[in-house]
Amino acid sequence: MNKATTWWRDFRDLLSPRYCAICGKHLNPCEEKLCTSCLLQLPYLSIQDYLDNDVSRVFWGKLPVEQCSSFIRYGADDEIHWLVHQLKYRHRPDLGRWLGRQMALKLQREGFFE
Repeated sequence: MNKATTWWRDFRDLLSPRYCAICGKHLNPCEEKLCTSCLLQLPYLSIQDYLDNDVSRVFWGKLPVEQCSSFIRYGADDEIHWLVHQLKYRHRPDLGRWLGRQMALKLQREGFFE
């Protein structure tokens, strides 16, 4: 990041501080939507077989799907619950876009799109 970008980000954070969507802690300049602690505690999933897994079985006989995957396990008591709550009920579509980018990066590293 160049100095102008860093200065602008710091100035913007001064006027409108950014907070973790899960715990509400003030975000550091290098953090985007979640603090590092919450990010590390998310219940990530790893599905190695994209053709035959629990997610793809949900769609069998209903929709023609080539591959399926899941990124994070959702549970009412998990931290992800608060993230989804922010997305749905606090009008935070930016969280949905951010989660989508994070999932796409993970799947790209795993060769999902090849």
